Amino acid sequence: MGVSASAWRGLGPYAIALASPAHVHLFEATGLTVGPHWLTPAEVGFILSW
Repeated sequence: MGVSASAWRGLGPYAIALASPAHVHLFEATGLTVGPHWLTPAEVGFILSW
């Protein structure tokens, strides 16, 4: 479960690269609630850095 949102608002599509038909859809999540989470073996120790 992890984090749940009580409301989602679509922000629209976003091109991930110039001159590419590929795009992602962006959303704003509000009313966040942190709940219990269960990691799969592949997720244990995983670190995401930006």
